[in-house]
Amino acid sequence: MKNLLIFTFLLLPCFVFAANEIKVQADLEFLLDTEKESGKLCFGETDCSTWSTFYLFNAKVKKVIVGTEPNASFKVIYGRHALLKQDLNGAVITLRELEKNNGFGAKYQVVNIE
Repeated sequence: MKNLLIFTFLLLPCFVFAANEIKVQADLEFLLDTEKESGKLCFGETDCSTWSTFYLFNAKVKKVIVGTEPNASFKVIYGRHALLKQDLNGAVITLRELEKNNGFGAKYQVVNIE
């Protein structure tokens, strides 16, 4: 039993959701296309073009699934090719906290949308 407890505590960090990430269900209100590159597509070594740009959204939290978020509303960025410039309602999103002076005015970056 003692070995099982030790094993559990050693592996616990592997199974815990990343400390700087939270998961929420939220409505995302599209604000603007920042026109800052979030992804690049290259053919060969020199023929590259912008694949996607970061969009700025206002997130309104409906439910916190993992982690804690004291604010009910905040700005987030998300960059993905072919993402429509529209509101997304009831999305389950995983967020990673950004540095305060990130140039976007956003609190989090969306790393996954379910």
